[in-house]
Amino acid sequence: MTERKAAAPRGPYGAWFCLLVALALEVVRVSSNHDTLDPIYLPVALELLDAPEHFRVQQVGHYPPANSSLASRSETFLLMQPWPRAQPLLRASYPPFATQQVVPPRVTEPHRRPVPWDVRAVSVEAAVTPAEPYARVLFHLKGQDWPPGPGSLPCARLHATHPAGTAHRACRFQPSLGACVVELQFPSHWFSQSATTRAELAYTLEPAGEGPGGCGLGTEEEPREQALPVGGVELHPEDPPQYQEVPLDEAVTLRAPDVPMRPGQLFTATLLLRHNFTASLLTLRIKVKKGLQVIAARPAQPTLWTAKLDRFKGSKHHTSLITCHRAGPAGPDSSPLELSEFLWVDFAVENSTGGGVAVTRPVTWQLEYPGQAPEAEKDKMVWEILVSERDIRALIPLAKAEELVNTAPLTGVPQRIPVRLVTVDSGGALEEVTEHIGCESANTQVLQVSEACDAVFVAGQESRGAKGVRVDFWWRRLRASLKLTVWAPLLPLRIELTDTTLEQIRGWRVPGSAEGQLEPETAAEEVERRSRGCRLQYQRAGVRFLVPFAAHPLDGGRRLTHLLGPDWLLDVSHLVAAHAHVQDPRIASLEGGRILVGREPGVTSIEVRSPLSDAILGEQALAVTDDKVSVLDLRVQPVMGISLSLSRGMSHPGEVTATCWAQSALPAPKQVMAGGERAWSDTIGGG
Repeated sequence: MTERKAAAPRGPYGAWFCLLVALALEVVRVSSNHDTLDPIYLPVALELLDAPEHFRVQQVGHYPPANSSLASRSETFLLMQPWPRAQPLLRASYPPFATQQVVPPRVTEPHRRPVPWDVRAVSVEAAVTPAEPYARVLFHLKGQDWPPGPGSLPCARLHATHPAGTAHRACRFQPSLGACVVELQFPSHWFSQSATTRAELAYTLEPAGEGPGGCGLGTEEEPREQALPVGGVELHPEDPPQYQEVPLDEAVTLRAPDVPMRPGQLFTATLLLRHNFTASLLTLRIKVKKGLQVIAARPAQPTLWTAKLDRFKGSKHHTSLITCHRAGPAGPDSSPLELSEFLWVDFAVENSTGGGVAVTRPVTWQLEYPGQAPEAEKDKMVWEILVSERDIRALIPLAKAEELVNTAPLTGVPQRIPVRLVTVDSGGALEEVTEHIGCESANTQVLQVSEACDAVFVAGQESRGAKGVRVDFWWRRLRASLKLTVWAPLLPLRIELTDTTLEQIRGWRVPGSAEGQLEPETAAEEVERRSRGCRLQYQRAGVRFLVPFAAHPLDGGRRLTHLLGPDWLLDVSHLVAAHAHVQDPRIASLEGGRILVGREPGVTSIEVRSPLSDAILGEQALAVTDDKVSVLDLRVQPVMGISLSLSRGMSHPGEVTATCWAQSALPAPKQVMAGGERAWSDTIGGG
């Protein structure tokens, strides 16, 4: 038969035809029947671009996936971090062919359409009253800092649904926090005079518009089905009291407001007295620093008590002395242990608070009785009030992510999530807090927090994962919590080899000095081999390092929650390959951390050692034998191009599956790649 060579087609298209052969290897042992061959797949390279943190994942015992063939390949990826400004791309390449697609948006909840932003919504108020009928919700775009300047940040529209009607208002996300606050006023007719009602909050995202604040005007219709829930707000008929009570001694209790004060504001502290109090004279000494002053003392029951106020100014403190005399007996029907109001003390906050910064003003209270030392320390109590020029309603921590895969035990590299603290004012103003912050992790075995309170992190010494682990923050008298999910690796690592037994390839040699035991040769063959300087060729195997990640129960139980599911493994080869080695490099070597090469017959193992200690994170035994295998079969798959499809999974918002197909049709003269399959004389995959 005459051999023909493919020539480049001539014509106006200028296309050319080239046949390239790539081999996918399979083997069948000489001594056994031909078992079912291991699944093969199109050797196309799939990679994510512009994705900050991601992993290849697989189900246990399902690699490659069952739907893979010489004409197709599927692979699942897990994107952990929220998206940056640019959406990630998934690229498939099989030179000279390549294609790519934008990764579809995350699905935040099942059965809802994908949204191109990763948003956290925080409701500031749990309840509102007719005096303060405002619901405030903070919206935060997670993932990164947003530089100032014109951009494409969207608007968040808050929808309130109540039996009496609907209301809505929008805000536009602002750099660099990537956050905004909607302050929505509830109509007065939503409030009942006698019962508590409830309004449900939800939000939608929309492009920036020409309306107030850079957002569209919206409509009065009820929120669409795709609106994402925020939660509910209770509408109370009247204001609940906001005060705290502190005993000054066994008989006298102080009741003070438990809300921040504004410059120029007047407020009243109340003293309560037990009915079994028998003394006829009581003196109250109050010390205040600059910024606060006592302006009046009024008996709550003038028929029972009188009160006289004397004020003294000092270099450091202003002292007010209130002398109370009993004017009449208590009522006969009163319970001895019951508390009743007997004195009102009026305070005034001065207009300056020091540059607009929130400050605390200490007030020292001291009770004195006849015959007692006037400065008895045992009866002193210090109460602090917060004074701020701003009407601060909440302290909220903003994290760039609320989920962390703890790979520090595998790499020795700490992982951190930046955190910023902001305050929400009435009116919806946001301001970042950077000083005088306190913080604490509720479980340091899972997650730690930096001394500056600007990040949460894992360093590799943590022993557990958890869902909803809490980190507490405080500033002045405001407190807030951040809950995160930390996934921890369940060691040991699973080291997967495409073949744990590497055989000698009959008749194949590679350049290099001979190693190991040689097969019997004639004298002429030995002379020829030595002149060529070749050594025996053994099979190769692919190496992958896998591990499941899980979260432990916060109550110390044993029931684990697995990332994606109990039968899913994350491929951490790119993280641990540098710490992997073959125990006996004379028998086999590891090339690039991904390919195992047989060198000479023997038994050894691959192991991965911890970068933080001498502990072994995972180990897999392997053997190199002088059993011989031969090529039995070769199959070729023509490739005229490749196509790619992406789909989102439901196990995790970041789950993406890519499937690539080889196009075998040839609609016009063009470049062609042929993928092939080669079969060996054993049934274990090798190379």
